[in-house]
Amino acid sequence: LDLLGVLRSAHPKAVDEIVFSLRCIANHALDLSCLKLPQINPLRITAAAELLHRVDVSHNQLERLPLEIFLLPNITVLKASHNHLQFLPAFPRWRCTALQILDVSHNEIISPLGSQDYNDFSQFNLNPADSSTAAAMLNKALPYMTPLSDRSTTVPSPTELKKDQSKLKTRLLGTLSGLLQPATKQIKRTTCVPTTIFTMRNLTSVNLRGNRLEELPAWVTVLPKLWSLDLRDNPRLHWLPPELARARGLFLLRVEGLMLSNPPASEIARGSKAVVCYLRSQLKMSISYRHMKLMVIGETAAGKTTLLTYLSGEVNPNRTHQDELLSTVGVSMGMYKCQRSREGRRDMPRPVFFQTLDFAGQHEYDSTHQCFFSQRAVYLGVFDITLGYDGVASLRPWLMSIQACAPGSPVVIVGTHCDVSSNFDDNDILAAVEQECGLGRPASALGSLGLPRIAGLYLVSGTTGEGMDALRDAIYTEAVELTDPHSIFKEPYLQQTVPGSYLELQERLALEAEELKRNSSCPVISHGQLVEVVKRAPPLDIEDSEELSQACRFLHNVGVLMHYEPPPIKSAESLYFIEPQ
Repeated sequence: LDLLGVLRSAHPKAVDEIVFSLRCIANHALDLSCLKLPQINPLRITAAAELLHRVDVSHNQLERLPLEIFLLPNITVLKASHNHLQFLPAFPRWRCTALQILDVSHNEIISPLGSQDYNDFSQFNLNPADSSTAAAMLNKALPYMTPLSDRSTTVPSPTELKKDQSKLKTRLLGTLSGLLQPATKQIKRTTCVPTTIFTMRNLTSVNLRGNRLEELPAWVTVLPKLWSLDLRDNPRLHWLPPELARARGLFLLRVEGLMLSNPPASEIARGSKAVVCYLRSQLKMSISYRHMKLMVIGETAAGKTTLLTYLSGEVNPNRTHQDELLSTVGVSMGMYKCQRSREGRRDMPRPVFFQTLDFAGQHEYDSTHQCFFSQRAVYLGVFDITLGYDGVASLRPWLMSIQACAPGSPVVIVGTHCDVSSNFDDNDILAAVEQECGLGRPASALGSLGLPRIAGLYLVSGTTGEGMDALRDAIYTEAVELTDPHSIFKEPYLQQTVPGSYLELQERLALEAEELKRNSSCPVISHGQLVEVVKRAPPLDIEDSEELSQACRFLHNVGVLMHYEPPPIKSAESLYFIEPQ
């Protein structure tokens, strides 16, 4: 406008503010990006507060955002990335109820929960000017208002401008009267902001990437429409709160590269839906679950079944040598309550409950064994001392199979029949186990050889009980110290809690297996039948297919059922073996 050009020399500050306000009004947007601004005049925000829909202050040098931005009633997009922000206003102060997209990525935010710097509204001093001249100039400029921002592609219609002209004029005149006060008179604003938490019901996208977060801000967990959350490149963030699962619509959760202890990496690798499902399960009633698998491997007639019988305290005094020669067929499953000895302790240690799997040593069953291997297990590699070096060497194929299916799992080497005289003395046994099994080598070196971690060597007798107490303590120690390999901070399995609904599902599946066997049916069910078991009255607290899938993965790892994702063969895609034996 020529009028503005003429008056610019007389009143530069007033004219600049008018031009800026007209641009904001015309475009419904405030664009201050890429200007290297150290601070923002809050009056530029309040001049057209009710008309602003977008605010972009990204790529500047801001250390804080004016609170006035978070009071804009109609703002839908706020971009403040690539600045030096350390805090955001406390969430209860936010009144931008229409906000949908918040981008504060690539800043220095530590904990965006607010700071004392936001106790008062921003204050900004301006040079004096002639308010009457500015008001007259505004009266003449309003009828010719057009979008002056070269970044805008939309032009308000004359009808829209005419309709809002009176309201705009009143608001801008009021703003200008504040702009043009002497510098000695600071702008007065209310500091009475309600402290009740107000839910941002329309916020769908939050970008917190590239900050210094140490914890996820609490207000993120109360956003009912949150669809996208980006937390990448926050090296100090190690934990996601279970409350995040309350955002039922969360579809895109970006956490790649974070060193998280919760949720575990195995769930993160499955995608956003699996992460939200895992966090949701933590919100439910969770209980301690001190159960694990004890896998007994070795060649036929090595004494595996006798060993398990003695450990579990089920020694049969009438057991004959002929009974010991009977070989296990396939796999034999049972339960074993392992209690560590009380020596040197005031309190009795808590027991560990093992699902035992005694594998047949015949080579006809070799191909089936790997179906049962998992990382939540302690393995016993059993060999017969009387067979000499060949007995030890027979363990190597088993060990390589364990490393292929459950890498890094602990294997306790057990030599049986130590009460029987043999030319193979203890030194020979030790040398053979070191050579064939890698006893004494670090886990990293064993991994490169295709071998699992060797947790020790124990020589026992199933007849006299020699060495059994030491072996029992070793099994207990390995179980309580065994950590989840997918956990960044190596959380022990037995310290994890599981939802009660998973254990209720375990009980129902056991009843279902018994019912199928009574009807001379194989204890295998389809996915549809599994869903029916879950929904059977009273229905289990398992909300969707992803949570059901997560429950089945857990029960598979502890040996309750067998189900594979992805399946080894296509025909097994929807099958659940609810009695693995």
